[in-house]
Amino acid sequence: MDVGVPDGGAVGLSVRPFEWLRVGAAATYNAIAPGGRIGVTLDPLPGPLGLTLTAEGGHCWSGSVPGVSSISAVTYSYANLHAGLEMGNRSSFRFFLHGGVSYVDAQLAPAARAGMKVAEVSYAGFVAPTLKIGFAQHF
Repeated sequence: MDVGVPDGGAVGLSVRPFEWLRVGAAATYNAIAPGGRIGVTLDPLPGPLGLTLTAEGGHCWSGSVPGVSSISAVTYSYANLHAGLEMGNRSSFRFFLHGGVSYVDAQLAPAARAGMKVAEVSYAGFVAPTLKIGFAQHF
């Protein structure tokens, strides 16, 4: 489980094919719409404190922003590259804080006003800093 930007909240499953590698997939939700994410984490240091590197990609499906009537829909895809500090046993329970940069490709569809056609707004580029906090429990 984790929460962060641009992912939103996430609940997922991960496997450790090697002690130093975590591969996972998660369902995400950002208060606008559901989404999904896949990623890999390199965790090379054994012991109670680890430095990690995580690469992830995700997508948030189209949804409306609560309380904002000027935007009818928002959708985006993203790629995260985060360095992390993780505490705990990497084979069982780990609390983590990740931070880095994300590439975001977002589209905002403005709400139509009195028959006027308004152009879609989009952004594709890097966003920094992006952060994530959470924990991983392995059995």
